[in-house]
This record gives sequence, structure tokens and C-alpha cells, in this order.
Amino acid sequence: MKDILDNPNVCGKYDLAAYLDGELTAEGERMVDEHLSVCPHCNSELNLQKRFLSMLESEVGRSPELPLPKDFAKRIVVTAESNVSGLRNKSEQFNALFLVATVALFCLFALGAEASGMFQGLTKTFDAIASVVAVVVRVTASFFIGLSVVLRNVAAPLEGANYLLLLPAILTVPILYSMGRMLVRLRRI
Repeated sequence: MKDILDNPNVCGKYDLAAYLDGELTAEGERMVDEHLSVCPHCNSELNLQKRFLSMLESEVGRSPELPLPKDFAKRIVVTAESNVSGLRNKSEQFNALFLVATVALFCLFALGAEASGMFQGLTKTFDAIASVVAVVVRVTASFFIGLSVVLRNVAAPLEGANYLLLLPAILTVPILYSMGRMLVRLRRI
């Protein structure tokens, strides 16, 4: 029993600072009082804390107030704001992105097989978007291939003729395309 009471690791469960400040409940104070009556280690620790608080109060009470400049708060704010850099540098942004990616990968590995169920909806959405993009790319490519065939066939009879005659035909396509885009935008508004 004596070894347990003298062991500082066992006695560390009591909050002597809260006891001194009167922050414990009545039951808590009673338990600390009972422990202090049998534990010399906690008793000496309590006395050390009492002496420290006493010296601290006497020093604070004796020191006169320090004169502060009128713009003291403003100086502190300006200094604090100038020392805060945030994520302004590219290296800081990269470090933040790397940290987020690392945490995301860790979460993915920690979830294991459960993650596949969570990402199933996301993969379906990605597949649908990829399919729409593929269709748009194919339609656009087919349009330009068709346009080049038409222009080649129109230009074949005019092979030796003046190319200025082809200028209205060539300008018609972008003009029609631009007008179509403007109509789509106007319908959205």
C-alpha cells in the first residue's frame, strides 16, 4: 500500500490545481482531502503550487502598470497581419493539395471494400458524362470531315479559277455557326 501512495504516476489522477481554485465538486474535494491525508507526494505538490501562486500574486501586485503607447493595439494587429502568409505561395498551395490528397487516399484505403459501394454512383455519373463527351466529339469530327468533302467538291470545278469566288462560301459556314450559337444563348436568357 505504501508503494502505491508514494508513486507519483498513481497520484497524478487528482487535479490539485482545480482543488486550489475551488473548481471541484464537494465529493471531489472530499476525495482529494482523503488522499492528501495519506499521500506525502501529493501533499508536497499541493504546497509547491500554493507557494507558486502566492509568489505570483505578490509579484503581480507589486509591479506598476506598464505604460503602453496609444496605438499599441493597432501595432499588434498590423504586425500580426503582416506575419500571416496564408496560402499565398505556390509551394504552400502544393503542400496543402498534397496533404488533402494524402488524407483522401488514407480514407480510401481505410474504408477498403466499403469504398466501392460509395463510389459506384460516382463512376456511373462519370461514365455518362464521358459518353456524352464522346458523342459530341464524334459529331463535331464528322461535321468537319463532311465540310471538307463538300468544300473539296465545290472547289474541284474551280481549280484554275480565282479563289476569291470561294470566299463567300467559306465565310458562310462560320457565320451560320455563330448565328446558331447566338440564338442558343438568347433562348437561355
